[in-house]
Amino acid sequence: MNKLRLTTHVTFAMIALTILAIAAFVAALVHLSATWPHPLPTGVPTSQLIPYWITYASLFLALSLSVYLTVRHSPFTTRATFWLILTVAILARLTTTIATQPTLSDDIWRYIHDGATLASGQNPYQTAPADITPEQSPSPPEVKNRINHPHLNTIYLPVSQYIFALISLLKPQTWSSLGDDTFRLAFVLFDIAIIILMLRYLAKRGSSLWLAALYAWHPLPISEIAGSGHQDVLGILPLLAALILFASLQSPHIKRPLTRLYFTGKLFALSLAVKPIALPLFLPILFKLRKQPKRIFLLLFSTTKFLLILFLPFLFLPGSITGLIQTSKTFTTKWAANASLHPYLALITNNSNTLTNLLIAAILLAVLVVALKRNLNIFAIALWYIFAALLLSTTVHPWYVLWLLALIPFHFNLAAWLFTLTITLAYTAHANPQGYIVPTPYLLLEYLPVYLAISVLTIYAVTQKSNRQIEQK
Repeated sequence: MNKLRLTTHVTFAMIALTILAIAAFVAALVHLSATWPHPLPTGVPTSQLIPYWITYASLFLALSLSVYLTVRHSPFTTRATFWLILTVAILARLTTTIATQPTLSDDIWRYIHDGATLASGQNPYQTAPADITPEQSPSPPEVKNRINHPHLNTIYLPVSQYIFALISLLKPQTWSSLGDDTFRLAFVLFDIAIIILMLRYLAKRGSSLWLAALYAWHPLPISEIAGSGHQDVLGILPLLAALILFASLQSPHIKRPLTRLYFTGKLFALSLAVKPIALPLFLPILFKLRKQPKRIFLLLFSTTKFLLILFLPFLFLPGSITGLIQTSKTFTTKWAANASLHPYLALITNNSNTLTNLLIAAILLAVLVVALKRNLNIFAIALWYIFAALLLSTTVHPWYVLWLLALIPFHFNLAAWLFTLTITLAYTAHANPQGYIVPTPYLLLEYLPVYLAISVLTIYAVTQKSNRQIEQK
């Protein structure tokens, strides 16, 4: 009894410490926003990021210990846990949005401009911002002048454009001078929906709701969504919903399986029309349905049909999606930032883009095959794939890791969890006056712990498998 009471007290203290760490991190974001030169500069002293890094790492550590303890012994009821996790997450996000301006990234200005463009009846893919005169611009000059790479057409896909336009119809400049608060609050609503989805799924499965805190209380979504206003949540929410629906089909007693599969396809289409990162996940899904051709057809039909519906309006607008295709080609062939393995793979292929992409595709396919061979569930497969895709990518910004973090409550992986901490070192690129390049020492600090964790986990898994085989003999 005394031991249980002590455990409860320690767990209470750890939860309280984690909430204090969240408050400290939000305060650091407010301080960073107040002292950071705007619009987004280069050559900023790395010392300006130190409070951000310290509070980020402190929250990461406190959260790790809290979840470790609460998963084993929660001092709260399920209902109380649900509302505690959700309330703290909402307060942290709302405070960050209201008290800061976009600091570590300037992508949001493109969202605001795109939204105003489509809301005015124009095609956002038709003309680059640099080619639009102030008189013709649907967005205010203060917004247009902050857009990065203004000579390029927008790269954001149709679902993002529709949502940008809907937010723009709310007249965002009415509520804040530049309109970023309205956009960030809208993205926070999607983020809260993600947290609720996690909590409800975990409750239905009988799993600890504290696993959802790994995302809800993590500093990354607080800074990247509520702070910088990244739109990735628009694609993460339907992806998680699609995976949950598909996972439910594994139950033999599930009602209306074909309807669920049909909506799974629609949700995948919504996610793909924000960012196509999840497209290869169709391979393991189709493999799991290999003995059910009717379901394979239904899933492919549903996804393809809805994707066409989402893209179709832009095909009939002046300029169609030509600008989108051109910018996407530029991004995939010429841009690189914070890459890990990609430069070394390019050396192997003598810098041939085609051969490098084929090699990456082969590695990703191998990852999916191994995951299927181990009979992992769809969440684990998705985590393995997205983790590998990030490590193999030419460009890995911190907000890209949100896609990985969102899967961790469904399938915890220590190496992936560690990556959500070290990824923040990518922001040292702001200190480089020559361009957005992460200095090599920071790049090593960012990736070496991750690869070390992957190695340890792999050795452990192989050893465990060997021991089981010996025991069976």
